Amino acid sequence: MVNRSFILLCLIVLCVLSCYSQTMRVTAIGSWDMSGLTVERAKMLALENAKENALRETGISEEFILINTGTISERVTHFVSYSNSELLGEITNYKVLDEHIQQDGKIYFSVVKIEATIKKGKVKRDLEFEASIDNIKIAPYRNGEDFIFTIKPYKDCYVNIFWIDEEGKGALIYPNAAEATELLHAGEIYTYPRTQRYRAKKESKERTEVISLVFAFTKSKIPFTNTCNLDNIQRWIMTIPSDKRIVKYNTIVITD
Repeated sequence: MVNRSFILLCLIVLCVLSCYSQTMRVTAIGSWDMSGLTVERAKMLALENAKENALRETGISEEFILINTGTISERVTHFVSYSNSELLGEITNYKVLDEHIQQDGKIYFSVVKIEATIKKGKVKRDLEFEASIDNIKIAPYRNGEDFIFTIKPYKDCYVNIFWIDEEGKGALIYPNAAEATELLHAGEIYTYPRTQRYRAKKESKERTEVISLVFAFTKSKIPFTNTCNLDNIQRWIMTIPSDKRIVKYNTIVITD
């Protein structure tokens, strides 16, 4: 006959594990005032608002919700901090169910509805999985100036490096057609670019342009194959288990 105390202990353990980590699927709607914004930017901010609302639906504490901000570089900063923290939950995947423009009086809103998969519970992290990025200039780069930096990983890993402009559009600068993915060995210093020149190229008509660099380090080779923009980069990163990734960022300024 099974010991009742043993059964009770098993039920307690299962209950604790269930509370500690569980996957939930929720539907949420986000909206954003389009005044003074392009249609694409308003839609992007409405999507972020929908993600926040999805997290709130699961009861995740307000302090862990990714906050909408006024610039792309601030969004990147918040996202990287969020993705590297031992949070109470994270969005691991989502799909857009509907998007439209809604009028309220004289104001137009971009409205986005999503279905999000959320992992609730303390996130596993590998505290020994780390990397440093050096030699990126603090002073502005001149338009067309060569762009060089170094990476030193503290565990063997791979890296994908993204370049994101102020509109949220991006480019995968490494790996690329001329530079294949390579395993980075712990303790070694790698200089980028590997075989060609990277140039700080200004795309906007403004006097200065702020560019965000996102470095996604992964323990295994995980190629990024989607259209390169901030939203898709974030979605790709969050599909990678939290103990198998670290995300770093830097911001550079390009001037005429």
